[in-house]
Amino acid sequence: MRSIFKAVIAFLLMLCSSCAYVQTHKNVEEIGSYYTGHLLSGSGMELVRSEGQWYIGANAARFQLKYPIVYDSVFRKQGNYPSFVQIRSTEGLEYHPIPSYVADVLQTPGGYFDMQGLAQEIVKTPGVWKKSLENKQRYPIRADLSSKPFQMEECRVPREKKALSLILGKLDLIAIDIPGTLLYNVAIPFMAPFVFFYEFYHED
Repeated sequence: MRSIFKAVIAFLLMLCSSCAYVQTHKNVEEIGSYYTGHLLSGSGMELVRSEGQWYIGANAARFQLKYPIVYDSVFRKQGNYPSFVQIRSTEGLEYHPIPSYVADVLQTPGGYFDMQGLAQEIVKTPGVWKKSLENKQRYPIRADLSSKPFQMEECRVPREKKALSLILGKLDLIAIDIPGTLLYNVAIPFMAPFVFFYEFYHED
């Protein structure tokens, strides 16, 4: 037990000075959980008006949080941070209030909305997502929209990590991530020349 404790301490100290570490335990801790949210996509949205209020309709979806196996800020310029992956098909349209000026832009030919910007407008607007609306009227979206869909992750289910997942995560940390991090950092000096020449010959 004392040797395991020393290994954990050594691992934590190494993280403070190292630019690379293995983190599979974070994915283990996410087992059994998901995030509810909405997928903003130009082909899957509706602009509607109900009871004097403008709404945007977007498909409800579920996402899972995924961490890269290795965090490496030296050799990996991208892909070091967690991302949300859609884990099931969309679950139908839901509607959220939007300001009238957003509705005006969406209806204007030649107007433009970046999906992330639209998501920010939705978050700033008071109200909740609704599965149905009274006396809704649909309006065409004539503005140009970003072709890249944007995922809005809003709520973790369950809100707290499960106890079993946390236990398994700690076991994974000790059995896989600590030795994996040690091996990876030992291998860095040997990998460096190959990474350098690869990047040199693949520069634009």
